[in-house]
Amino acid sequence: MKKGDIVVSYFSGGPGGQNVNKTMNGVRLVYEIPKKDRRPGKSPIIIATCIDERSREQNYEKASRKLTEKIRAYFYVKPKRKPTKTTRSAKEKRLKGKKIHSLIKQTRHSAEY
Repeated sequence: MKKGDIVVSYFSGGPGGQNVNKTMNGVRLVYEIPKKDRRPGKSPIIIATCIDERSREQNYEKASRKLTEKIRAYFYVKPKRKPTKTTRSAKEKRLKGKKIHSLIKQTRHSAEY
């Protein structure tokens, strides 16, 4: 096995009774990330299993879809945020709101009892 290849194995067991226990319809796909592409703090091995369906082919299809989703999630890099300036109108609007709020508070305290 070379690094980066997908290893397919079949297994039996799981919910479903006697038929599931005697047929090897469960599929396990194991993918090892090549050393140059590994991310620090993440596992270099990705595993996808499926025992949902009755046939091996359907389980293989589901497991391969799960594996591709996991691989995409592994290599996803969040785009960097471009810093932006607050617009003048947004600053003025915020200051106006603060002034109104302070006036409301001042009128509460001006009344003497």
